Amino acid sequence: MKRNNNSLNFKSNINNTETNSISNVICFSIILLLTFGMMYILNKNTHFTSDDFRYNFMYESFMPNDGVQRLSSFSDIIKSMYNHYFMWGGRITAHTLVQFFLMFDKQFFNIINSIAFVGLAVLVYLHSNVSKKINIPLLIGIIFSLWFFIPQFGLTVLWVSGAGNYLWCTIIILLFLLPYRKYLENEHSFKDNTLNFILMIIIGILAGWTNENTGGAMILLTMLFIAYYKLKNVKIPNWAFSGFVSSCIGFGLLVLAPGNNARKEYLVNKTINIIKNIGNVFGTSFTLMFGLTILLLVVLAFFLITNNNTQLISKSLTISFMYIFSALAGIIVLIVSPQIPARTWFGPIVFIIVAIGNIYSNISINSKSLNIILVACLIGFTIKFADSYSIAYKDIVKTYNSINTQISTINTEKESGNLDIEIKNIPKAQSEYNAFRGSRYVSDDKESWLNKWMAKYYGVNSIVGVD
Repeated sequence: MKRNNNSLNFKSNINNTETNSISNVICFSIILLLTFGMMYILNKNTHFTSDDFRYNFMYESFMPNDGVQRLSSFSDIIKSMYNHYFMWGGRITAHTLVQFFLMFDKQFFNIINSIAFVGLAVLVYLHSNVSKKINIPLLIGIIFSLWFFIPQFGLTVLWVSGAGNYLWCTIIILLFLLPYRKYLENEHSFKDNTLNFILMIIIGILAGWTNENTGGAMILLTMLFIAYYKLKNVKIPNWAFSGFVSSCIGFGLLVLAPGNNARKEYLVNKTINIIKNIGNVFGTSFTLMFGLTILLLVVLAFFLITNNNTQLISKSLTISFMYIFSALAGIIVLIVSPQIPARTWFGPIVFIIVAIGNIYSNISINSKSLNIILVACLIGFTIKFADSYSIAYKDIVKTYNSINTQISTINTEKESGNLDIEIKNIPKAQSEYNAFRGSRYVSDDKESWLNKWMAKYYGVNSIVGVD
């Protein structure tokens, strides 16, 4: 098959291949470092919220009890997750990560989580640009797409508990799927040996045990990869089967957890209204994915216009369709869910970004006019990103400073012997990039589960928010 090597390079006058490669590597690295820095600033200015207070402690019940202990070791996490599995839910991979991070100072999470976002961008890039040379515009486009299209960014990337459930779980899923994707391009990229067979069993269980809709979409995608190998008469490696079976086992452990039924007692919507859910799923999908769909159609049009290699077109579109089909399945299954928050679109949207990136990486950009259009688009989106980031940063810092004032009040009151504390409520978060928009925080009800856990976290009798 003829391979497309016409990735855009901004310095088109460079003829030395080695110099060009080094310059691309340096540019690639700088972009990732800048991305890390920007994410670190947002993480650093985000306090704990909602479930973060609860998961600082051994999980023993929905409400805190007098004897509940803070986590101090990994063995505590194992005991906590055992209780969690039977009392609250089956997302053990996610909440093990959450409780691990919460054992350390928040600064540790700020650094590691910023690296994780960079890792997500790199994994999307690797799924999109398999076995091709460095494509700088593709990397920039992926980072911008993650920023603009990830739903409830603050709740899925910056909130500790949310990041564990969505950002980190999607990273595990993409890591698990990467050998399947690379094997399509090069059968020697992931050897069919005992070590890889066992490795795929381990990561398959962890990936299947992440979250319900994206875990299910992942399993469907592994089936499509195996079917594609069969269709193209490519030898199906043993690790592909071990990964598929183990991911199904992990998914079974997730959805069959006794805690899933026990948690229904605390849900607002305890019954499933299919008709209402269909409307919610389609309505939310339209809102979250309208811009992404336009981007897909534009990239697809450029791809078809600039390519006449039917074999390349067929393969590229088939692979992208596999990711999109799996993503749509991960969305449609939400119809039978009792609760459908926008953040559950995280994994499917990442799959669609991969599909778009895969099509883009095969576009032949060899005309001056197309280069001008692409550069103009990148400049325009960079300006839009800078404005969006600035607005998000200001809102996040405003919340951060308000919570610092609350913490100061709590500490002052404790020192004076007052253990029943009133703190001034924080301003309402305005930005979707703020972890406090959509998450539970202190309220005027000191008996609420969140107020109780906050009181336990700060070592006081009660905390209540006042205007």
